Amino acid sequence: MASFLLLLLLSLSLSAISAGPAPSAAPPPAYTLAYSNTVLETSDLTYVLQDGVWVGGPKVSLVVGDEQIFEFTTTITSDVAAGAWQFCVDAGSAAGSTAHRRCTREVWQQMFEKELMLAHVSPITWRVNNEHHGIRRSKEWFEIAAEWLPHTIAGLIEPNEAPMNLLEIGAFEGGSTTFWQRYFLAHPDSRLVVVDTWQDTCDPDSYDSPEYAANPESIMEAFLNNVGKTANHEKVTALRGDSCSAMTDLLAQGGGGSFDFIYIDGSHRASEVLLDVGLGMRLLRVGGLMMLDDYKWAGGDTEGLEGEGEGARWGSGDCGAVEGRREATITEAIDVVLGSASGGVELVHCGYQLLVRKVEEAYDVGKPVRIL
Repeated sequence: MASFLLLLLLSLSLSAISAGPAPSAAPPPAYTLAYSNTVLETSDLTYVLQDGVWVGGPKVSLVVGDEQIFEFTTTITSDVAAGAWQFCVDAGSAAGSTAHRRCTREVWQQMFEKELMLAHVSPITWRVNNEHHGIRRSKEWFEIAAEWLPHTIAGLIEPNEAPMNLLEIGAFEGGSTTFWQRYFLAHPDSRLVVVDTWQDTCDPDSYDSPEYAANPESIMEAFLNNVGKTANHEKVTALRGDSCSAMTDLLAQGGGGSFDFIYIDGSHRASEVLLDVGLGMRLLRVGGLMMLDDYKWAGGDTEGLEGEGEGARWGSGDCGAVEGRREATITEAIDVVLGSASGGVELVHCGYQLLVRKVEEAYDVGKPVRIL
């Protein structure tokens, strides 16, 4: 019996040796993208034309192996993150693999960069394309200011892999909102909360479009139209009201530390910016990202932003104070808030202690109203 078992074990060992190691899976096809991820030239922009009208997005070409070429195009209302994910699967990447995630990220980044660049190099085409899809935009402020964003953030988020909770303070026509919808909200559980007054009772001339001056409500109408025509609109909650009240409500509802990404482009008054940033930091989770617009804008006319604005005043912010983390003194904080308070204050007493009288109510106060 012992000799039989010995022969059986010897036979099994010889079989394993002769069989050799299991064959490895075929490597995924190598691919290259059509241009560098760090340099984007005007010549890289290609358009999808239909009867002479630009109806698609810029094109991203993916070369698999030596010769097979896949081309990814999109429209200004479709979900780019989800589209890039599926495009890379169709090009041969196994869903969820390292190669697939890299492909998705780089296609996402390229399309983001090209769409932002379009507003720079061909503003007429940009406007015609918006009109063709029923999108009402009068300003390309976001596209001009955020051209740095895709390359910087591409390695920091994976909108297809994990849900993202976003908060946007200040939306105007929804120019930035629709980008968040298309590039950040692909996951089924992602959500976006938008807060705006869609009017400015303190500075009614701040929205300088003749249409908006004649009918202030049309600002909100344009926002609702643009969000409603864009992918993932069902994941957007819009609150009409002042940002301080809205963020305080979010905190009271247990929203502290719950947001992955916060974009602040609301009031430009220092006293209100302080509240937006301070409350935003409480709502932001550890490791979350906060993007703040107009950091180097010091007031004045913003027209012609590309040329740094005729009549615009640019601040000297070099991020040194942020990096150095020197906490402002109580004096500095009080001076900034009261010195920039809408409506102003009347100084009653100035000494070691300060006494001021509020002159008038100049804030858009009240409980935010959900409109979407």
